[in-house]
Amino acid sequence: MVAKRDVSIDILRFIGIAFIILAHILPSGTALFQLRTFDVSLMIFVSGLAYAGRKMESYPRFVWKRVQRLLTPVYLFLAAYFVVNWLFAALGMAEMTPTEKIIGTFLLVDPNIGYVWVIRIFLTIMLVTPPLMRLERAVKKEWIFGLSVGLWLVAQYYLVARLIPLHPGRFVTDYVLYTTGYAVLFLLGLRMKRTSGKVQSVYVLFFAVAMVWLGFGVAAERGSWLKMQWYKYPPQTYYLVWGALVSLLLWSCRRWWSRWLDRKWVLFIGQNTIWIYLWHIPLVAPVNEMLTETCWIWRYALVGGCSIGICYLQSLVVGRIAAKRPDRKNRMLKFLKG
Repeated sequence: MVAKRDVSIDILRFIGIAFIILAHILPSGTALFQLRTFDVSLMIFVSGLAYAGRKMESYPRFVWKRVQRLLTPVYLFLAAYFVVNWLFAALGMAEMTPTEKIIGTFLLVDPNIGYVWVIRIFLTIMLVTPPLMRLERAVKKEWIFGLSVGLWLVAQYYLVARLIPLHPGRFVTDYVLYTTGYAVLFLLGLRMKRTSGKVQSVYVLFFAVAMVWLGFGVAAERGSWLKMQWYKYPPQTYYLVWGALVSLLLWSCRRWWSRWLDRKWVLFIGQNTIWIYLWHIPLVAPVNEMLTETCWIWRYALVGGCSIGICYLQSLVVGRIAAKRPDRKNRMLKFLKG
C-alpha cells in the first residue's frame, strides 16, 4: 500500500521556493530581504520531514539513487542552457560563457553562472542523510535530542568563528561548514514529523528564546537584529536559529493555515521546485537589468510566473510523451518531472 502524500510538505516547499526566488529580486536593504532568509533552511527542514520514517537502505544504493535524482535534472538543464548560450553568442546576441565558469557551474563551485550553490547544499546533505537518520532514531529521549541540537548550534558558532579567520580553504568553507550547519535543520525535520504538538511547541519556545537572546547581541554589534543575511555564508548560528524558528512555527501551526493553501497550483509548485528553481536562473539577471526601475513586485511576478509557466508546459509535454508510450520505461522522462 502506497503511503498518502502529505500535502503540507508540498505547501511548505511552495513557501520555500517562493521566498528563494523573492531573494533574487528584492532590494537587499529592505527588512523583508532579511526576514525571508529562512527560505533555504525551510527547504532543508522539509527534506528532513520527507525522509522521516523511511526504510533504511544500503549507503551506496541510497547515494546512487539520490545523486541521479538530484543531479540529472540539473545537468540536463545546464547542458541546454549552455547550448542556447553558445547559439546566442554565435549570433552576436550574448557573450560566450567562459570555459572556467562552465566547468565551475557543472561542479557546483565558483566561478559559476550563479545560484547553483543551493544544489550543492542539497547534495552534501544527501550524503550525510543516512547517518543523520540513524542518529535521530538512536536518540530516544526528547530532552537528550533537544540538548544535542542546542550543543550542535553552539559548536557551529565556534567552528565558524575559529576556522573562517584562518582561511582554511574551499573544502572547509564551502562543504564542511555548510554541511554541519544545514544538517541540524535536516535533523530537526526528521524529528518533528513524529513528535506531538506539545513537544513541537517546546521546540518553538526554545528557538524563540534563543532568537531573542541572539538578536540582542546582533543588534548591539550591528545596530539592528535584522541582519540574518550577514550570517548566511557559511551558515552561522543566528541565521540557523531564525531558519529553525520559522520552519518549526510553520510546521507546528500547519493545521490552521495549510487549508488556505491547499490548492492545485500551490501543490504543483511544491511538487516541482527543482525545475522551477532551475528555470528561474536564466530569467533573474535580464529581468533585474532591463527592469531596474520597475517595482520589485512586478519583477518578482514576471520571474516567478515565467518559471512556473515554463515548468507547467514542460510537465504537459512530458506527460503527453509518457502517455503515448505507456508500455515503455523511459528513465529520462522521470527526471524531467518534479
